[in-house]
Amino acid sequence: MPVEQNVPRVLFDGQHLQLLHVARGGSLRLLTFDIMHARANGRNAFAKSLCERLGYDLLAIVPKHPCWYPAADMQRIVPICLALGGPLTVAYGASMGGYGALRWGRALGADHALVCSPQDSIDPTVTGAHDQRYARHFRADLHRGMEVDAENLPANSIVLHDPHFRQDRFHADRLKAAGAKLLALPHMGHRTVETVAGSAHAERVFQDLLAGDLSSLRRRLLARRKENQSYRLHLASHAIQRGRHATAERVVSTVTDPWSYHRLMARLAAARQDAATEALHYQQALAAKPGCKLTRLRLERLGQDVTLSFAKVIQA
Repeated sequence: MPVEQNVPRVLFDGQHLQLLHVARGGSLRLLTFDIMHARANGRNAFAKSLCERLGYDLLAIVPKHPCWYPAADMQRIVPICLALGGPLTVAYGASMGGYGALRWGRALGADHALVCSPQDSIDPTVTGAHDQRYARHFRADLHRGMEVDAENLPANSIVLHDPHFRQDRFHADRLKAAGAKLLALPHMGHRTVETVAGSAHAERVFQDLLAGDLSSLRRRLLARRKENQSYRLHLASHAIQRGRHATAERVVSTVTDPWSYHRLMARLAAARQDAATEALHYQQALAAKPGCKLTRLRLERLGQDVTLSFAKVIQA
């Protein structure tokens, strides 16, 4: 019986990583590196569905824990990948996966890389006070000397990042110094990968990347950004921080998710020193997402009886 085209073959199953492969005979292969929350199961991988829809080959490296693609397993994966040969390869990943695509993309045969909000390192001696988000995952035996150098980068490496997002900007600046090209997507926070979403759109993005048309790629992603709710959330948050309250209120009015809307309106009320309105919006946010501990904490700090407040909102 023929092998189902969409069922991955497990080519490597190590202590930290799995390597999956789906060959479709296409003219393009995505070499994908998954996010830190992924867990290898021999089936799922970053951009697997995208490759199915577009007919791309898939070569996917999937973590078993938040490991940042350590050399311990990657050095065993490299010869397996290179022995496959095959089509033109683009390394692709976001956050931890973005790091993997830049650090190991060239070694695995990729000439191009498109990465979203990546890290250059999680080593606390490198990141210092600039970024402590992932310090708990650092292990000296796995990650010492993990930074991305010029010789690691695929020849055409594009880093999507939000220049207003302080931690990601630190890494983007370091990666630029190593030779990557930056494409700024302001007010996307750590979610720049959402500007690539959608199979028809993503196909055009990869075509621009392969053609070296950075201007078209920038226009396409910036246009997509404006359709994204994460953009509106971060834009409103930034406006509140800058004291541009009228702008923030106008942007928040376009947010469709009730929890996000009321959380932002509560922050705006706090900036205006309107505690009563702030409490009202946090109550509405709690009704939209009762399990949100942060919203409950905000209400308690405002002196609200969370149980009573929540009950009143439900009855309204």
